[in-house]
Amino acid sequence: SSKYNKTTIEVKLNAETKANLENLQGLTRSRNAMLANAKKVLPKKYMNEYDSFSLRSTLYQPEGNLDTLHSQCKDVLPLFRKKLTNITEAAGLDPDKVATWQGRDIM
Repeated sequence: SSKYNKTTIEVKLNAETKANLENLQGLTRSRNAMLANAKKVLPKKYMNEYDSFSLRSTLYQPEGNLDTLHSQCKDVLPLFRKKLTNITEAAGLDPDKVATWQGRDIM
């Protein structure tokens, strides 16, 4: 076989990039599970009423590289955590406790 006829490519990622990709995979799995559950229990096409889930909306990857994206995420993370804390407290739960779902720690 020729060196130009490879079926696999070795990619080396630094620890930070690997962690970001693992987080992204986790977010994608969580979103898919949430959408599957929503489809089971909510009225038909209910989620389509929200732009972030609608098939009519345009979701896109912002231009830039992973370093830019990571920097943007660092800026948003404190706000995201604050929102999650507010939601948790409004639900009467302790934000300092570990939440589990399907037997796995999620927060």
